[in-house]
Amino acid sequence: MSLIGRPMKSPEYIAPAKYYFALGLLLLSACATNHAESPPAEQGAKSSSLTDTSDVVEARRVFKMEIERTPLVKNVVFHIRPGEARYIEYTDPSKNTADVVQLTSLLPDSIAVSYSPGGAFRYPAWKVSYTEYAQKHKYYWLSSSWSKSDAENAARALRVLVLDARHDLDGILAANFEKFKQACQGWQALLEKPQMPEEALRHKVLAETAFRENKLDKAADEYLEALKTYPCWPEGQFNAASLLGNTGWYTGAVAHMKYFLELVPDAADAQLARGKIVTWQDKIGR
Repeated sequence: MSLIGRPMKSPEYIAPAKYYFALGLLLLSACATNHAESPPAEQGAKSSSLTDTSDVVEARRVFKMEIERTPLVKNVVFHIRPGEARYIEYTDPSKNTADVVQLTSLLPDSIAVSYSPGGAFRYPAWKVSYTEYAQKHKYYWLSSSWSKSDAENAARALRVLVLDARHDLDGILAANFEKFKQACQGWQALLEKPQMPEEALRHKVLAETAFRENKLDKAADEYLEALKTYPCWPEGQFNAASLLGNTGWYTGAVAHMKYFLELVPDAADAQLARGKIVTWQDKIGR
């Protein structure tokens, strides 16, 4: 089973446990599963999936070919390991740094093609832009060597990859939800609930302190840590969901609020929780 936290913004965020590499999935020690890497099945793909359609494979080929024609993108790699949210990594040769595009955080309807006429010190160029849902930041690639058709091909391929990543993530979230239900099966019927482990209690205290100090990111992280060892905790699930939603990480917020409703479907806050899910799903274009 997994806890859903924040999307990774850049490679340096891979290491901290609070991010599930790439959408912030934190595996619970009690019900984690290991996924063996498969050998790459196509150029530029890191690991592979036997369920990828020919349209998705072709979209990767087209996107890599077109985006690598832009001046600030080289060595595009598609990360598609089973059980992980899909993302794209590439090198920015101007800084010799790695940049990441978290496909599941892109708004599909925001992907657009436009023309930049240039100016005294800029060449005219076609541009492909998109917006990510967490912070509503808009990003773009542009190339003076693109024709309008080239840019449209890149945009079309990106849209296919985003929809594919979202579909794949839906499967991951559904599997996590089933694992959560199994881990917490029978919890409602217990007259005396299991005592919170000391480690979870420590993170609970830290979460509450961070919340009082208006450190919402830290508060969310501490609740996620507590839930790793004490997942069948309705208050923790609700608070983690609310904090993730308030800080823009809506996919994780939806997942944790569903965990809350699974534990206490008739809670006083149940209707509020369902309303929050509807709002968050709208924000991620669902």
